[in-house]
Amino acid sequence: MKDFLGRTIRVRDILVYPHRRGSTLTLKKITVTSLSATTVHGTNDAGRNITISRTERSAVIPQAPPSHLFNALFPGEPDES
Repeated sequence: MKDFLGRTIRVRDILVYPHRRGSTLTLKKITVTSLSATTVHGTNDAGRNITISRTERSAVIPQAPPSHLFNALFPGEPDES
C-alpha cells in the first residue's frame, strides 16, 4: 500500500491524513499498527483506533534516525537532535 507520494506504508510508520470538521481542514497523525488489502489501521496520540481507507490522500512522515545511529553513520558531524 502506498501514500500520496508513492512511499510504501509500513507498520510503525507515522502517517498524516486530512480531516475535515465543518469548514476547517486539518491534518491528523496516527501510528500504523496493521495493514490489510484496502485499509490502514493505527492509533492516534489519544490511543484511539483509526482506520484509513483512502491512503492516496495520506503521507508517511520520515523519521530521523536515533542519535547513536546518526553518529555511527556520520562520525565527526554535529548531532542534529
